[in-house]
Amino acid sequence: MKFIYVDDLRPTPAGNIYDEHFKTVNDTLKYVRAAYKAGTTTFFLDLNNIEILNELETLHDSGKMRHLKLKVHFHSDIHSTIIKRNHKWMEEV
Repeated sequence: MKFIYVDDLRPTPAGNIYDEHFKTVNDTLKYVRAAYKAGTTTFFLDLNNIEILNELETLHDSGKMRHLKLKVHFHSDIHSTIIKRNHKWMEEV
């Protein structure tokens, strides 16, 4: 499992458990796609941007990342139905 922190303003939290910290959606998606292609299928995403989940949903549903498993933590007040809609492979923690 890869642990990824995504925030364009906040630094990575103390007690760092994260493999990577990204500030942009594009950099995050580029990393996830490359890691998936290299064999990583499970990711923990600590983020504040739902756009990343929308894009990963598209990739999953198209079959390009059909084995993708996500554990998601929002570090802001984002509430979305995307996780409920994809509960078989996306889990909020």
